[in-house]
Amino acid sequence: MKPLVNVLLWDLGLSILPYFLFRLAGCSETTSLIGGTAVASVRLAYVIIRHRRIDGLALFMIGLLVVGLALTAVTGDVRLLAAKDSLNTAFVGVAFLVTIPFGRPVMFLISRHFRAADPAAQRRWDELWVAEPGFRRMFYVGSTVWGAAMLAEAVLRIVLVYLWPIDLVIAVSTPAQLGLIALLACWSLWYRHRPRNGQWSARLRTPTAFRTETLR
Repeated sequence: MKPLVNVLLWDLGLSILPYFLFRLAGCSETTSLIGGTAVASVRLAYVIIRHRRIDGLALFMIGLLVVGLALTAVTGDVRLLAAKDSLNTAFVGVAFLVTIPFGRPVMFLISRHFRAADPAAQRRWDELWVAEPGFRRMFYVGSTVWGAAMLAEAVLRIVLVYLWPIDLVIAVSTPAQLGLIALLACWSLWYRHRPRNGQWSARLRTPTAFRTETLR
C-alpha cells in the first residue's frame, strides 16, 4: 500500500504547485493549467522512460492529458481542464469497483504487485486467494471502500469545478485528495491488522502446502 500512496502523493503534489507558480508569475488561469499539465506530462514521460515500458494506465493518463488540452483549445472552457484530475480519480475509483465481481479486484492485484517480489511469493498469494475465503474478503472490502470513496470524492470535485472560482478549486482540490488518501491509507492499515486479517501477512511470508488445480 505504501508504494501506491507514494505514487498518488507525487502525482497530486505536482498537479497544484506548477499552477500557482504560473499564477504568481502573472499567467492566466488557462495558461497556468496548461503549464501544470505540461509538468505532469514531463513526469509521466520520465516514469515511462525510467521503467522502459508503457502500460494501460499510462496510456489512459496520456489520453486524458491530450483530450483535456484539446477540449480546452476548442471550447475555450478552462473548467474542462480543471476537471481532468477529477476524471483520473473517478477512473481509479471505478476500476476498484468494477473488478470486484470479476475474479480478482484491483486491490489484490496492486498489493500482490508491490508485496510479492518473486514468483514463489506470487504463488503463495494465488494459493491463499483460491483456498481462503477470508483472504478474498479482505480485498473485496478494501476495493469497495477505496473505490466508493474515490468515486464520490471525484464527483463532488467535478461539481465544485463548475460552482467555485478556478483558483479556489485548485487550492482546495489537492488538499482534499491528500486528506482522502491519508484517511484511506490509515483505514487500510487498521483493517489489514485486525485480528481476523492479521494472520494473512504471516502466512504470505511462509511457503504454503496448498494444492490447487485451477486459479480463479
